Amino acid sequence: MPSRARKRLNFAAASAAPSSSSSSSGPRGFSLGELHLHLLGRRPPGSHSAESDCLALMRVCAARRRAFLAHVESGSEAFAGGTKMW
Repeated sequence: MPSRARKRLNFAAASAAPSSSSSSSGPRGFSLGELHLHLLGRRPPGSHSAESDCLALMRVCAARRRAFLAHVESGSEAFAGGTKMW
């Protein structure tokens, strides 16, 4: 089943944020680097190390904090309530 996450992502509220992306409707892709570039106007420093990727993800989540928190609160489930995979 294909993911519908891209259809639910709303970047309209981020239009006031600095962006070097050519399109104001959204990022060119949905990689962490592209989201960081679109929302914060610059590439994340030191990509692909655990620490720098975590810091970049925190900056992206903070840039869209209201939408991020609403998504987490509406669709969250405790780890203990999850189904074991193996």
